[in-house]
Amino acid sequence: MWGVSEAYANGTMKNWDKIDQLKEITIPTLITSGQYDELTPEQALVTQAHIPGSEIKIFTAGSHCVHVERPEEYVEVIRKFLNKNDQ
Repeated sequence: MWGVSEAYANGTMKNWDKIDQLKEITIPTLITSGQYDELTPEQALVTQAHIPGSEIKIFTAGSHCVHVERPEEYVEVIRKFLNKNDQ
């Protein structure tokens, strides 16, 4: 369905696009990405731009596994987001 590469769709889902539906998300949303993530910072910014009121954190020199590479920093970002949005 997706194709031979995790990073780039070239299978039957190649043209699958739900970006326009992201505006329907109404809960606090945090998008995280590493500078060298498979979900590139550019893609993360597109996602963030379509979710009203969402926040984004790009981890400098991070990969897709920044939560493993720098767990203390990652957890602190998540903690701050959750505390700010605790209802």
